[in-house]
Amino acid sequence: MFVGVSVLVYLLLNAFVSTAQNKTSEAITDSLLGHVQVRPNTDDVAPIIDMSADWGTSNHFTSTQVDTALDVFDRLTNVEATPVIRLNMLVGQVSNETTVRDGGEQVGVVAIGFRGEIDHYLQNLKLETGSGLGSGHNDEVVLSSSTASKLGVSPGDPVTLSAEAINGTVVTLRATLVGIGDAQSLSGFEDNLAYISFNVGQQLKGLAQGEATEVMAFGNSIASAKSLRGNVDETLGDEFLVTDWTTQGGFISGISTAFTGIFYVFLLILMVIVCILIVNMVAGVALERSKEIATLRAIGYDKTRIIMIFLIEVLACGAAGAIVAALLAWLIGAALRTHEFAVGSPADDVIGSTFTLHYSPLAGLPGTLVILMIVGLSSLIPSAQASSRNPAEALNED
Repeated sequence: MFVGVSVLVYLLLNAFVSTAQNKTSEAITDSLLGHVQVRPNTDDVAPIIDMSADWGTSNHFTSTQVDTALDVFDRLTNVEATPVIRLNMLVGQVSNETTVRDGGEQVGVVAIGFRGEIDHYLQNLKLETGSGLGSGHNDEVVLSSSTASKLGVSPGDPVTLSAEAINGTVVTLRATLVGIGDAQSLSGFEDNLAYISFNVGQQLKGLAQGEATEVMAFGNSIASAKSLRGNVDETLGDEFLVTDWTTQGGFISGISTAFTGIFYVFLLILMVIVCILIVNMVAGVALERSKEIATLRAIGYDKTRIIMIFLIEVLACGAAGAIVAALLAWLIGAALRTHEFAVGSPADDVIGSTFTLHYSPLAGLPGTLVILMIVGLSSLIPSAQASSRNPAEALNED
């Protein structure tokens, strides 16, 4: 029973944490980073995702450098690469073609400019109204619901976008708001995130045709990011800095890691309680079976064989409990897999506004074996004490 409850709790919590981690990882790669990033290798290189979200640097690639990076990715199979432009900008309401409405509010956001063929960000963007980039307008922007609400704008409305170009001048242009929606599982970062057309980013940043702030690439899966990074890093020169999403996730990855740590601390506390219960249980059983143990010792059983008897019994019972727990967890996981649950604040910052549990029977197998090992080790102390009693004294006791 002790092992069964422990394994059941572990398997379900492990499935929850794994699902949340995978969702956060996919949110970071789809919405912000891709799997691999290639940037200019300068003296003031900073993490892409940090608390300040400062994307106002003047560092950028020339068109020749962009082509060089893209050529490297093109030689790899199952890799999609694209130039992107990151920048800080102000979004405002419109009074005429290019100016902010008098007295109108301006909201600061961080923006990513994508070419029209890239739509990975849509996989993690929960659109409330409108659509993504590439809706037919020349200059387009997708804003978060928080930003749109502050400005009082809707899809189809014109807005002004202002940013400091690399030459230090302020560039303001008019764009069409085509969609309103929030990226999921980005720990509050989505409130200040916007997506813009690539040509809009070039104009605001003051970049020439073909230039970009970086090149972003998507591989087969998140797991392939490090190998993809290694392949590209070996090919490109020192003027290129190659990173992957695991090193650039910043505070968003840190929050996910913190939640994982809390899970393992809870699991450790649970296992300490189980160990105490197992020790007491085996000690009680040994006391009740003292005459049986003494008889076995009298007919020639040594201490090791007595300990092995207890250990086998404990592990057999524990394995039975673990099997039952695994079946229950599988049934619960299968039932929950078909349901989408609404998530409220503040958990929605980590796992998104909706959550669907993805249970994998094999994912919890290593942890289950560790639990059984800990249970077996817990039974050694009381069984060793029971086998150490003098057989004659034990048989003479009433």
